[in-house]
Amino acid sequence: MKASDIIAVLPSKLEDMPKIATSTQEPNRQTLKIFQECIQDQSMTIASSDPTLGYLGLVLKDSSFITLSADGNSFIAPRDPGINPSATNNATATQIAEALCRFNIEREDYKTFCEFKIILVSMITNSCPEKYLTALKHPITKFRRCTPLALLTHLWKEYGTTNYARMTAQWNPPTPIEDLYLQLRDGREFATEGNETIDDSQLLRLCYDNISNTGLFNDALKIWRQKPENAKTYTLFCTYMTTEHEDRMRNQTTSQGAGYANNITETMITDIIHKQLEHFVNQMPMFQQDPNDQENVNPNIPDPMEQMNAALTADELKDIMEDMMKDFRPNRGNNNNNNNNRPLAHQGITNDEGTKITYCWSHGTTTNLRHNGKSCTRQKDGHKSEATLSNKMGGCTETCKPRN
Repeated sequence: MKASDIIAVLPSKLEDMPKIATSTQEPNRQTLKIFQECIQDQSMTIASSDPTLGYLGLVLKDSSFITLSADGNSFIAPRDPGINPSATNNATATQIAEALCRFNIEREDYKTFCEFKIILVSMITNSCPEKYLTALKHPITKFRRCTPLALLTHLWKEYGTTNYARMTAQWNPPTPIEDLYLQLRDGREFATEGNETIDDSQLLRLCYDNISNTGLFNDALKIWRQKPENAKTYTLFCTYMTTEHEDRMRNQTTSQGAGYANNITETMITDIIHKQLEHFVNQMPMFQQDPNDQENVNPNIPDPMEQMNAALTADELKDIMEDMMKDFRPNRGNNNNNNNNRPLAHQGITNDEGTKITYCWSHGTTTNLRHNGKSCTRQKDGHKSEATLSNKMGGCTETCKPRN
C-alpha cells in the first residue's frame, strides 16, 4: 500500500490526532494516555500477519503485545526480502513462479510496513514539539531512523512518570482514609498504563510514610512495626489503619462534645458572675454618672459592687448562678439565648396582687424578673421579642411559674 492509500483508510487524520504537548505545555500522563489510545487504534487498521492486531507492535511494548496475541507470540515485523528473489538451483518453472510470487508479496508487505512506520512517526512528531524529543533527534536524518515505539517510550519515561507527586500527596484527617487508598490505587493503575510497575511492597511503603507524616498515629504504627514480617502486607495494613482511623475519629468526636463543659473552671465562672453583677449595677440609675464629670464623684457613696452584694439575697445569688451556668448547657430547640444581656429587674409591671412581674411572648407573665421576651432562653416558634404585657402580639396569655 502506498502512503496515500494507508492514510485514506485510517480512522483519524494526521491533523486530528490528539496533542501530546504544545510549545508551552509539556507532555503529561493524561495527554500521553489519550494519544497512546488513539495511535493504537490507528496501528491496528492495516492488516498484517495478525489480521486483528495489525501493526500494533509498532506502538506497543512487546510484553503487552504478547498478552493480546492469539498465539502468545511477540510482534514480528515483516523482513526485507531484498531487491531480487533468491535464486534456486535446478528449480522448475513452477517453483520459480511460486518463489517470485512470495517475493512480491513479501516486498509489498515490507514496503507497507515501512510506509506505515513513517506515518506513525509523523503522527507523534506532529503532535509533540521537537524540543521534547531532542534526545532522539539526529542532526541529519532527524527521526527517520526512529521507531514509533522508541519515541513513545521516551515520552513515557521522561514525562509520564510524574505520577509520584500525585500518589504521595499528603493525606490528613478528618478526610476519610479511604481517599488515601484510592489515591494510591489510581496512581498504580496510571503507572501500569505507562508500562511502569508498582508492586504491593512499594505501595505499602508509600502508604505507611503518608500516614506517619500526619503525626497522629505514632502508637498505631509502633504496634504495626512489631508485627511479624509475614503479617505486614499492604492489604492487612489498610485494614489495620482503617480500624485505627475510625477509632480515633470516634474518640475525637466524643471528647470534643464533652470538652467544652469539662473545661469550665472556677475562675471562668467567677469572672462571668462578676461581669453580670457589674452589668446589672451599671444599668441602675442610682449608680450612673457622667464619666467625664469625675470632679463631682461623691466619695461617700459606697462601692457599687459592695452595695450590690449586700442587697442581694441568697436566693437571688442562686438564681444568678443558675443563669450563668446556662451558658455552658447545650442549646435545645430554637433558642437564641444571650444570658449576658438578660435584665435583672422588672420593667415597672405588677399584677393585681402588687407582685412585680415581666412578660414573655412564649411563656406569658412571670415573677422571674430576669425572664422577658428578649432574655428568654426557650423561645417557641414565631417568638416575638418585642411583645409586652400591654401588646402581647398574639403571644401567650398564661402565667409561667418560675423553675425551682
